[in-house]
Amino acid sequence: MSPKGCDPVVPAPNIHAFPGGNPKSQSRTPGKECGSVLLSVRRRCKKVVSRREARDQACLEALARYDAAARIRKAQEAEDRRMAKLKEAEHKRVLRNQEKELRQAEKLAEKQAKKQKRESTIQAKKAESALLRERVERQRSERSLGVAHRQAVQDLEEGVRRRDRETRDKAGRQAL
Repeated sequence: MSPKGCDPVVPAPNIHAFPGGNPKSQSRTPGKECGSVLLSVRRRCKKVVSRREARDQACLEALARYDAAARIRKAQEAEDRRMAKLKEAEHKRVLRNQEKELRQAEKLAEKQAKKQKRESTIQAKKAESALLRERVERQRSERSLGVAHRQAVQDLEEGVRRRDRETRDKAGRQAL
């Protein structure tokens, strides 16, 4: 691919060409005309060569600019790919961190739920044991009241029996 600004290679002009035609047809003795013609041909040839060299130099400079731009473009594309990989790696790292935080939050919520359940179970057991203690105390007091009541009834009955016995004994003594 030829860089812009460069023409296709043009063959160099024949510096041995004479404007008057075939050089063999001319005489070998250089005259004033022949020297000036040679001189003008050499000048034209130098101009053509210098123009060609200038064009070649311009083409080389354009090619160097094109190559430099291509290298810069490739470097930029490589940098873009590297940045895309870095962004993707950063995105993956952020996702991993978010998932880790979510798992930790779930574990913490689970621990708190277990702790709350355990505490509610403990409170329920405490309330139940308090109820049982109260019931036991009530039953004890009822039993003790029942025992005291029975004891009182037994004491009264014993007292009544004793009085009855005493009255019988008195009646038996009086009868004797």
